[in-house]
Amino acid sequence: MVKYSMKLDEPFGIVIFENNTLGRIGTKVKVDSITKNYPDGSFDIVVRGKERFILKNLNENIIGFFEAEVDTYEDVISGAYRDLENQMIDIFSEVIGKANIDLGDNFYFNLEESKMKSFKIAEKAGLSLEQQQTLLTLQNEGERIYLLIEHLRKLSVELDSREQLRQIMQHDGFVN
Repeated sequence: MVKYSMKLDEPFGIVIFENNTLGRIGTKVKVDSITKNYPDGSFDIVVRGKERFILKNLNENIIGFFEAEVDTYEDVISGAYRDLENQMIDIFSEVIGKANIDLGDNFYFNLEESKMKSFKIAEKAGLSLEQQQTLLTLQNEGERIYLLIEHLRKLSVELDSREQLRQIMQHDGFVN
């Protein structure tokens, strides 16, 4: 299906499938690039999310692909969240620094250009699959930012605890 979509330069949908259950909210994506080809014909890809959708109908077509009738799933409340965005980005930068991760200039350029910064931060926030799906279903940028701030605060505390443990282990015991 992905190869077919790439050949036609058309988007396709990604929906969570967990515990034998298909999610109702998904994302329409287009392939940005192929990062690795494998001998068996499979490949790793980078996709760009275009819009969220809610499933209405799902059917398998004659060539074995699933096709869905969907409606656009948009934010119902909009607003300016600059202060919250800045708070989220500050905590995110703190976590990335503590984890000693270099995201490169391209990530930060894309973050600056992004209309909904919560989705860009979520890419690198270490969210579980369940947390990702929760974020996807929220229809308010402020709520998504708040969810990320709370997650990143917890992550920051956990990273501090790990660093304290590392310090103890490094300096504890006998000198070899």
